[in-house]
Amino acid sequence: MPGIQNLGQPGIQNLQRQHLNAGPLGQVGNLRFKAESGATPRASAPNVFQRFGQFMSKLAFYVGASPTQRAQQFVLDQARDNSRRVGNLLGNLTASPNDPKARSKIAEGLARLGDLSGGDLSNLPGGKESLKTYLSELGFKDLGALRSGVLGNPEARQAVIDQVDPPRLRAQAGQLLDQIAAALDQALAGQAVQEPLEQVRTLLAGKPVDGQALDTQLTRLSENLAMLGGDKLDTYLQTLSDADLKALQAVLNPDKLGAAKASLTQIRNPDVQPLSLEEAPDLRHETYDPQLIQSGRIQQGETLLDRISGALDKEIQGRIDQALPDLLSGLETAVQSGDRAAIAKALFSLNQQVDHLNLTYGALPVDTARAVREQVVLAMDALRDPETNPDGPLTRDSLKRLDDDTLGLLRRSGGALSAFGLKLNREDARAEGLSRVEALSRQVVEGMSDILTTLSSETPDMPALMRQLRDLSELELQRGQQLARLGHYGDMASVDDRKDMVVQAFQQALDSLGDERDEVSARARQHLGLLIGMEDQFHGASSGLSQIMDGGDFARGGTEALKRLGTTQHMLGGIITALHGTITDEAESEKRIPSIDPPGSFLTSLVEQYGVRFDPETYESTLVLTDGAGAKLAPHLEEPIDPTLHPTRKVTLPVRGTDTEFSVGSSFFKDGIERTSLSLSVRGVDVEGGMVRSTWPRSVPEGRRDEIMGEALDALVKIAGPAAEPLTRLMNQQLGAGILKGLQDMGVDSPFKLEDGSVVMPVGAGRFHFDIEKTEDGGFRVGATMTIPIQDAVGLDKDGVGFPVAMDPAASWAQVRVTLDVSSDGLQFRMSEPPQFQHHFVLTEPRHD
Repeated sequence: MPGIQNLGQPGIQNLQRQHLNAGPLGQVGNLRFKAESGATPRASAPNVFQRFGQFMSKLAFYVGASPTQRAQQFVLDQARDNSRRVGNLLGNLTASPNDPKARSKIAEGLARLGDLSGGDLSNLPGGKESLKTYLSELGFKDLGALRSGVLGNPEARQAVIDQVDPPRLRAQAGQLLDQIAAALDQALAGQAVQEPLEQVRTLLAGKPVDGQALDTQLTRLSENLAMLGGDKLDTYLQTLSDADLKALQAVLNPDKLGAAKASLTQIRNPDVQPLSLEEAPDLRHETYDPQLIQSGRIQQGETLLDRISGALDKEIQGRIDQALPDLLSGLETAVQSGDRAAIAKALFSLNQQVDHLNLTYGALPVDTARAVREQVVLAMDALRDPETNPDGPLTRDSLKRLDDDTLGLLRRSGGALSAFGLKLNREDARAEGLSRVEALSRQVVEGMSDILTTLSSETPDMPALMRQLRDLSELELQRGQQLARLGHYGDMASVDDRKDMVVQAFQQALDSLGDERDEVSARARQHLGLLIGMEDQFHGASSGLSQIMDGGDFARGGTEALKRLGTTQHMLGGIITALHGTITDEAESEKRIPSIDPPGSFLTSLVEQYGVRFDPETYESTLVLTDGAGAKLAPHLEEPIDPTLHPTRKVTLPVRGTDTEFSVGSSFFKDGIERTSLSLSVRGVDVEGGMVRSTWPRSVPEGRRDEIMGEALDALVKIAGPAAEPLTRLMNQQLGAGILKGLQDMGVDSPFKLEDGSVVMPVGAGRFHFDIEKTEDGGFRVGATMTIPIQDAVGLDKDGVGFPVAMDPAASWAQVRVTLDVSSDGLQFRMSEPPQFQHHFVLTEPRHD
């Protein structure tokens, strides 16, 4: 049987018009109306032969249908029966409210539908859908007939309800009448308001606005609203989607009304039809002045524009109040607390919500806009330095009091909220952000200088160049992350943003050469083709690696490797751009530089420095280390530290000219004070919310180590308080012992291998650098980098058999970088990121099996 489908409840909610044909729409108009212009066309009822044919068709279907098809047809039959009942009821409701026969039929229909639905048509298959469908197909006259019948007469309505039998269904009958009346109001409002209001919107969107046409549509809309009575404008707006409201708000929000009203005042046509006496009763005994009458029409148009704008504003406000009842509560609470970090978080959240509301509705309603502006002003007052920055945009004096995260959130909150008073001095914000990575930027420039030195040779040392790029990628990655936190790139750093930072650093490295700048850059330019080839290979390695990232035992390690490959790729792009910019000959600068494939040592260094094997022929990449193998370090790094093995030692060090006493663990004292085998950089927020940072320099000037260590320990105490001493028990060579044990557990899976696949087990003490950062939850993120020069080591062949390995200590080294999350008391540790491994081995004598 045609039309059968897998209906179920979701299907019923999407009934097609043909499913409702059994509802006799022809009865809706009743016999009081004829099929004339403006009235609903009548549908003829089936004759006796058609009804017999329908019966036979249904009988044939049930004979051959499956149980599932019968069930589906049963639901569809229910929907059609209900649609017929709704159609009959609507037809009867168009009768005169004083017609007793019609009242009786209405009561019967309400009783049946009330019994089936419990007073809600949405409970019936096809019930609510048929009501919506029929009302949408009725003409304006028929809708008016419905409104002038029982639905619009309270006394007749109550009389009908009193006739409903049995009495227990009278409450449901009243609910059904309310439901139909509400749907009728929406249908009337739609037909009366929709077209002229859409014409008004279209006209206001034009440039210039046609004032005469606008006046015509406003008059038409005013007449329709007056004829309907009540506030059908509000009713109609409630039926619109958010997108429709946004389209209206774009031309009718209060900020746009001035231009719309101005278009009306420009109408100066003396032939305009004057107002009727009904429209201007005060002019009954006056001589008509066309310009005066015109002015009255203009005032009416302006008033209606205000009314539409106000109703639109009210509807949008209602939707916002329902969706976001606590829009400003977070910011209000933060401002009352005076906590600058909490204020910035609340502003960031509010900025996102306001941006979403702007995208949804085009502009905020008046009350919401006023409330947002008032709260933003209070937040600005709480953030500013009252002495030097009492008003206006926040200056550097105000911004320097904020920690990194707070400054970053504030800089990223100026999009949507800038229109409501959130203002930062852009140059001051940029300068303050860059000042906080100044030490890191200086180290990046120093790394660029090393690369320049390597490139200035006739044949660059590829292993040295690759190590320089790898080490610089770590610095650049760290700098980029900190700049992102500081809001330097807005919501997200683009490739061009990151490349620009590299170009700037490379140019600073060139400028630091002084008179040698041109000579060094000219020698380095000879290797532009090699650099382009290396950039291509890094891109290929990244693309190949991304293919194995879907699950498996490479996901975490692969993610970290991709970060460093990508950072190196964009660094190479910046270096190429900067070097190309040093070409002074215009014709030479326009020549295309061909790519040169790097030597085979490039692929070896890619394994050593990045842990990635890449085949440039197949563009396939694999990781040297699985996540499971790297995780074998964790148990040795997460063991609790026995404080009795690290008794407290007192040490006095200079801090900005003042001798200061610190309490540290004994192992830290030996490795960091008596010896020079460790260094540390510190970053975080002190107890007062101020930003503290101490960055260990790339090279320590003679005689200044105690001063630099004193400043680092002072910063550690400020951000960690009583946890500072427990942290020093972690930061010493004992951590290296745990790393070496983890490498032993890896066995043949260790990433430290010779070219023949034999594993190298480093032995002995290494040099440590620690990066300590206080996290938002009060804990700490500790990055530990251990670098081990290698002379004598133990090798393991593929069968796990050991053998001695002799290496050149000046050129052979291994490096491990681990990241630990540390509790706020400094006593609990967790390896939070995959470890990073780098190495380069130069044998002093070949291996003898």
